[in-house]
Amino acid sequence: IYDFGRDEASGLFFYTMSLIQGASLADREVSSTERVCEIVLDALAGLSEIHDAGIIHRDIKPGNILVSDQGRAFIADLGIARSDASDPSVTRTAEELTRTGMMVGTLLYSSPEQTRGQLVTKSSDVFSMGLTLYKVITGESVYDKVEDLESTSGQEVMMYLGSLIHSGTEITLVFPKSVPLAIRRVIVKACRMRPEQRYQDAREMYDALCDALDSAYPESDTGFPLLPAALGALAVVVVLGAGAAWWMSRGVEDSTGASEVVAVAQPAEPPAPAHAGSSTLVDDDLADRIRTLLVRGEEQLAVNRLTLPAGDNALESYRAVLSIDPSNADAALGLETIRSRQIALAEKAEDRDDYAKAMKFYRRALLAAPGDPELERRLRAAAERIEQGEEAERQLALLEAERLENDARIAREQGAARTAAEEKERQARERQARREADRIEAERAAANRENTKRDAEAERQADLFAKESSKAKAGAIGMVMVPAGAFRSGKGGATAAETGAFVIDKTEVTVRAYGECVADEACPAMRLHRNCNFGQAGREDHPINCASFYHAQTFCAWAEKRIPTGAEWEKAARGSDGRSYPWGEEAPTCSLQVMRSGGCERTASTESVGSRPDGISPFGALDMMGNVWEWTESSDDGGSVLRGGAWNTGPVSVDHLYPYGAKKGTPSTGFRCVR
Repeated sequence: IYDFGRDEASGLFFYTMSLIQGASLADREVSSTERVCEIVLDALAGLSEIHDAGIIHRDIKPGNILVSDQGRAFIADLGIARSDASDPSVTRTAEELTRTGMMVGTLLYSSPEQTRGQLVTKSSDVFSMGLTLYKVITGESVYDKVEDLESTSGQEVMMYLGSLIHSGTEITLVFPKSVPLAIRRVIVKACRMRPEQRYQDAREMYDALCDALDSAYPESDTGFPLLPAALGALAVVVVLGAGAAWWMSRGVEDSTGASEVVAVAQPAEPPAPAHAGSSTLVDDDLADRIRTLLVRGEEQLAVNRLTLPAGDNALESYRAVLSIDPSNADAALGLETIRSRQIALAEKAEDRDDYAKAMKFYRRALLAAPGDPELERRLRAAAERIEQGEEAERQLALLEAERLENDARIAREQGAARTAAEEKERQARERQARREADRIEAERAAANRENTKRDAEAERQADLFAKESSKAKAGAIGMVMVPAGAFRSGKGGATAAETGAFVIDKTEVTVRAYGECVADEACPAMRLHRNCNFGQAGREDHPINCASFYHAQTFCAWAEKRIPTGAEWEKAARGSDGRSYPWGEEAPTCSLQVMRSGGCERTASTESVGSRPDGISPFGALDMMGNVWEWTESSDDGGSVLRGGAWNTGPVSVDHLYPYGAKKGTPSTGFRCVR
């Protein structure tokens, strides 16, 4: 950051940073696969430096890789970067780590563990860089090639990645023939589903891509060597947001507490500065050494490394020059620049009455100008202001102590002078409070009696519903009774919940039943599609799928029923004892539910309802798990949540929730009704 402050006219805060002339990798046309790899190599060099510092970017994508008009790559937007929780060398607090279960980043380029809100590591950035390289080379997202995806919306992508994780398969990568095999192998390894099977950090991927380029283009002169143990300078522009502010404490010069810093890459062998060469030394080796130190000093000044960190700051570089050539004007000018900047920082601290920080900056200025009488005077003045402030605070503390003592004395006097009338009034208030408490308790007891009466009536109505279910419309299928009462809900059955009595469809609504509603002109016809059961010969007893939340509402209303709440669906599926699956704790198998998993045959569609009788629930409901996801209403505002898994997914537990705000139908969505 070159400058920052607040505009007096508008009151707005501002930052002044480097301007990169160019475009992002998402908006820039790249002429060849080889050139794409060169740009990504440049970006990987910068990402390696970030990883070496114990930072995970968490949002690598084409839009965050800027390419200058000179062809250099810059990584931008570290606003959600975090320290690497797996790196024991990095100290962090609980607030610096994103909690498990939170998903941040851009979904189309996020790793599987990142989309599930799990712990991310450096290999998560590698996965994102692999998808970025694939996108820029092929011109398409990996998800554009997946047949089962109707769109690349966030929910669809998360469901697809979840199915890959459950089935133990890898993401599908389709390459044009023009992409060399060596490049393909690098992308495939970077995009493996399991983090331990990928490159473990950007440095490892950089080396692999270098080797691949040498193999694929042996006659090319890319000029990208393997990375050394530690990079000499960043290969990118890195913009750190407030989420990564802790990194500044690792050695970047403190510029009045700003929470962003810009580090600008320099070429591997930067040219000498325009004013270099003023030294009169005749020894060529010493002259080269001086030029190198002056260049390094300019680089360190550019990123505000004035006196810190130790071993990599402008002060040490210019002092080293003067130890060789005491009369070097360039080094003297550099020290004067350090002195001036530190004074400016001290003056800003004084404007905020932060004299302790001002003293720190004056001491650093004295490192560049030892014995400077003006600096020593300012340092003494700041120390005096601190002493004056401490004395003022001491006097204020004495005054506050005296005030508190007076207040306590007055309170004691007032307490001793309390009249009999005041005491009588206090007792009257206490009696009134007791009467109010008795009234509330009586109302609570009456409410409990009313609830008991209402539950009894609900059970009586449920019995009537069960008896009359056979008399319902032709579209109404068999139903089972779920009595009123408590049950164990949530993850592992750890939450106590309660419902009234109700009856629920024994199976999912079938194509045959839905067709009768359509024939009655009460329900809209479903779309005809190879993965949708409606209109497909031989699937009359399959569950109706491709059903939206609206389709479910319409049918249930026609059948004089309604969509179940989340609590009703869960109780009907798991019973009252909090079991993980309708049949108990046994892991799901193909004989218990219709699903797609490692031990089951890959099916092309749903199967007839009731085809897995061994998966029956404690209350007699079938197919509560698998076949199709089932719509439920799980909030007061009518929010929609899918439950139970489907034919084209792996197994899920009975407490699994899949919020689906779009409420649209897919080949994996169906429903059943309650009354």
